[in-house]
Amino acid sequence: MPDVAVQAGDADLIERLFGQNAYVLFLSTNHVFDGTRAGVPADAPFCPISEYGRQKMHVERALGAAIAKGRPAAILRFGRVVSPGMELLLGWRDRLAAGQPVQAFFDMVMAPLPVEIAAQAIDALLASKRPGLWQLTGPRDVSYAAAALHIARRLGADPSLVASVSASAAGIPIGGGVANTTLDSSRIRAEFGIAVPDAWAVIDKVLDDR
Repeated sequence: MPDVAVQAGDADLIERLFGQNAYVLFLSTNHVFDGTRAGVPADAPFCPISEYGRQKMHVERALGAAIAKGRPAAILRFGRVVSPGMELLLGWRDRLAAGQPVQAFFDMVMAPLPVEIAAQAIDALLASKRPGLWQLTGPRDVSYAAAALHIARRLGADPSLVASVSASAAGIPIGGGVANTTLDSSRIRAEFGIAVPDAWAVIDKVLDDR
């Protein structure tokens, strides 16, 4: 049975994979925490505030117990993964370049993680079959409004074209507009040399790659 990176919260599936001697890597999220703290340690208590976070927490708990018994598995928590095709950033770029206004949330943040670095982390764990709990996010959070302003300045566009609006007022579900999304990623950096660049470098690369 090949080693598997699992996203679905199906405990029965995970048990079947164990039964076939597979190494299981569960992809989780920063949303198992409430966003009140930056750089959350891997062993911090769970405190999800969204249904998505709660579902991930339940699988993490079950898998954590299996890992403690020596099962071949790991948990890898990510923050916001971005790719060269991220329409939000590209849409802001195109509208600002055309002199058109954009709206961006001042109360929603991200610590952008390039998709290729996320894939590198998955590959490293599947290849090494290292067990335990791992985390990977960008080193700092920036608001969506700050990201839009960064793009405007990069283009030489008028910053006044960026309107800062409230995510909560726009009806974003509970858990979407947290103050912090960063996780302590020191273990994966120390053991595999995997690290995420600063937010502006990540955003610039998304725009340039397109």
